[in-house]
Amino acid sequence: MIELNLFWGDLESGLDKQLFKLQSNNLDDGSLSFYDNKIECLLSSEKQWHGYQLKGDISFSFIEQCDRCLSEYEDKQKTTVNIMLTNNSDLIQKKNDDTLWFDKSEKLIDIGPIIRDQILTTEPIKKICNIDCKGICQYCGRNQNKESCNCNRKQNSDNRWENLKELV
Repeated sequence: MIELNLFWGDLESGLDKQLFKLQSNNLDDGSLSFYDNKIECLLSSEKQWHGYQLKGDISFSFIEQCDRCLSEYEDKQKTTVNIMLTNNSDLIQKKNDDTLWFDKSEKLIDIGPIIRDQILTTEPIKKICNIDCKGICQYCGRNQNKESCNCNRKQNSDNRWENLKELV
């Protein structure tokens, strides 16, 4: 599990674009592969009437496999985080996922679970290595980004569906 513990003293004095480096192998999710095993969080905090507002950016890179050409590529991602830290029970009862309860008697608060959730929601559904990816040839299986093929598409076409073309 990712842990990112913040000290109350640091929140009280205010964080101003402070960089936190985390290890992605602590994400405890085997379905993701990270490019360089690091996650960077650039966080700022601001004291407010209800507690603290924590804002920042999270940067990381996935190793993905392109859905078109099946090649591996680095997918750089950046997302934002906006967390409210409060001991106001009325704000907590609104069931806001980005609101954390804090007890002022505690010296640390762990925002790791929210960072983890932000990372997991940024993984793309459609994974494409680049916008101009040509994919693989459906007949010979060659990666058309690296080499072209001379497949005779008419010769390799499936004739079973020809009668359906007449209906259109």
